Formats: sequence, C-alpha cells, structure tokens
Amino acid sequence: MVRIPVLVPHLGERWAELLEMPLMLAVMIMAARWVPSRFGLRAKPGKCLAMGLVALGLMLAAETGVMLQNQSLAEYMAARDPISGVVYLLMLVVFAVLPRALSGRQFK
Repeated sequence: MVRIPVLVPHLGERWAELLEMPLMLAVMIMAARWVPSRFGLRAKPGKCLAMGLVALGLMLAAETGVMLQNQSLAEYMAARDPISGVVYLLMLVVFAVLPRALSGRQFK
C-alpha cells in the first residue's frame, strides 16, 4: 500500500523494495515466534521446518498466481531488479527456515 504509490515514484523500484525488506523481516520474526507457540510446535524443530516449507510453498503459489495474470514467468524474471531480486530470494529462504531457527528459543 505504501511502496508502489509512495516510495517507487521517489526512490525507484530497487530502493523501495530494499526499504521494505526490514519490515518484512520483522513481520516474519513475529510470525515465526507466534505460530509455533500457538499450535504447540515450539519444542518440535522438524515440524517447525515443515511448517516453514509449507508456508513458503503457499506463498510462492499465491505470488505466482498473481504474477502470471499480467505477464509470463520469463517476463517477470526479466523485469526483476538484480539486486533487490536476490535479496528477495534470500528473504524467501529466511522465511522458510525461521520457524525452525527460532523453535528452541524462549521469548517474553
């Protein structure tokens, strides 16, 4: 809601996406802490990893469905910024493994 109409015109696509990444990471950390404790998976690292991988699959399926409405996969990949695109791919890996990485930690 903020990135495309507000940040992109002033900063460009790359910087707008890069500025969005810390917010995405904060939300991922909160979710990776809350969801396993909510469903009693805190002490089950294998199930936390499976949960992260399923979440990644669902997110990629949703994103692909939205993306392919207007363009092909090749067009989408060609249009991605090489720097923010790589950072985004790294964030996807973090998204998948974060529930497992935080599974044994106790938070207040």
